[in-house]
Amino acid sequence: ERLGEKLPLDLTFIDENGESVTLGDVVNGELPVLIAPVYYRCPQLCTLVLNGMVDGLDEVQFQPGKDYRLLSFTFAEGEDYELSAAKRSAYLTRFPSADVDGGWTFLAGAEGDDTNAKTLCSAIGFGYTYHEPSGEYIHPACVAFISPDGFITRYMNDVAFPPKDLRLAIVEAGNGKVGSPLDKFLLFTCFAYNADSAGYSVSVMKLMRSGGILTVACVAIALGTQFRPRIGGGQTVVTS
Repeated sequence: ERLGEKLPLDLTFIDENGESVTLGDVVNGELPVLIAPVYYRCPQLCTLVLNGMVDGLDEVQFQPGKDYRLLSFTFAEGEDYELSAAKRSAYLTRFPSADVDGGWTFLAGAEGDDTNAKTLCSAIGFGYTYHEPSGEYIHPACVAFISPDGFITRYMNDVAFPPKDLRLAIVEAGNGKVGSPLDKFLLFTCFAYNADSAGYSVSVMKLMRSGGILTVACVAIALGTQFRPRIGGGQTVVTS
């Protein structure tokens, strides 16, 4: 994993419409982006990852294209934008809320070239191997959460995506631009990502820190009520 590292936003691909785009056209400083490296002819795992991601996002009250963006790209040599278009069409039927401008982009290399996909996979920390006897790729499950300015903030390496974890990961990647005040309060004062459970859980340290801040605030308020200036005079009144 390469948490905190910035992706090479100048990499060029072909989108599902056959247009040349850069990674920076999608990760463009506006919204967090969920990136799923896949290959479109994958017989099983890639489909499980995308299905699980969609099922989880369907339970999250955020809107693709408004609160976050989705990006899938193929790392397989020979897969072109026509496969991108077919895969996008299939998933928009399953997840129609992503059928908006910037909702879900599917990319491939120019004329099926995989050079830039290899570079992007390396930047994400996503490894894969081509298994020649089967003609398939051996690879892990991966969805990377990217900040609006292109930094990797979180990974989810599974085929099941709990809505709570997805929501908090999007809020975290959004750098304060996404989510309600309650989301931000929970993330920054109560919850932290737990690598052992691969999800967000209550952080004792954050709660203790928040409790300490609250205690100091309460003491300050109490002292303020005990020692307050007399209205119209320069002396201090001590109450008991």
